[in-house]
Amino acid sequence: MVQRGRKSAAQLAVTSLVRHQPAFVHAPTPPDHLSPDMQDWWNSTISKFELDDHHLKLLQAACEAWDTMTEARQEVKEDGLTYIDGKGQRRPNPAVSIARDARMAFCRIVRDLGLDNPKQKGARWGQ
Repeated sequence: MVQRGRKSAAQLAVTSLVRHQPAFVHAPTPPDHLSPDMQDWWNSTISKFELDDHHLKLLQAACEAWDTMTEARQEVKEDGLTYIDGKGQRRPNPAVSIARDARMAFCRIVRDLGLDNPKQKGARWGQ
């Protein structure tokens, strides 16, 4: 409902909450240590979502988790799911657990950031 007439002194004293634009005008560049695939995903995500500084830290953690998972999966591909230890016992390759944990971390961070829900998309940069 729209108020008609002058506002009271109390109404003038109360400021409405306004969502401010992010502190940076240009999209931040991806960290150099990320793989080219994750740098591309970083840029794609930054262009689609409005992220605050703390969200950028989570995005970096997600990218690092994906890179860790990819590296561990490559090791499993090369060395196999198991190995024979010094006593002749078959043991699981530690890279299997590393890949699983990194995959779960990635999934959780993406969920926490709301990147998997198109309804939570923020404004694009520069709008």
